[in-house]
Amino acid sequence: APAARYTIHRYFIQRHGWQVKGLSPGGGSWWPSTGALGMGDRLPARLRDLFEETFSSDNFGLSDLAVIAATIEALIHAEATARLRATYESLGKDVRAVMTKQEAADTIYSCMTTGFNASQFSPSQLESTRRAAVEAQETVAPDLTMFQFADVARVLEVAIQEIGHRVDEGPCQAMADRLVDMEENSSGRVR
Repeated sequence: APAARYTIHRYFIQRHGWQVKGLSPGGGSWWPSTGALGMGDRLPARLRDLFEETFSSDNFGLSDLAVIAATIEALIHAEATARLRATYESLGKDVRAVMTKQEAADTIYSCMTTGFNASQFSPSQLESTRRAAVEAQETVAPDLTMFQFADVARVLEVAIQEIGHRVDEGPCQAMADRLVDMEENSSGRVR
């Protein structure tokens, strides 16, 4: 189970930049303190039971991991879509209506920042989030001028991934820079 948990954790980090709550070790151990890969109550009961049955032994294969990763991914996408619907509702927008490119970017930004205390973020972090929304639009739909809900959802997905990668890269790059500074005589060792 620890190897499976680590493998799925690395998949989400590398592919999406996501730290999936319950997958990464809280206290340093990859062995989950609870069943279902440590995801426990974050999963629907039926799925949690299936995970616990599958991972109760080390008798599972790569295809089992792929199914579980795809299932977790689908749950996350469904949650993001539900959050986008809630954002539309809070902004008084109809999910069946189309919106301009700017309205779509503003809606994505609102979706990505709603539920957080803005004072926790620096102006540069908020600007980075806004930039991620605009850049995602250019990546996903460069020629689109009017956006339907499905278009906005696709752009949101890419923007969330981009922010996840940016968040993950920042501390990693800082740590790499510090280690390089500590290196002794190009030996690859640090003190």
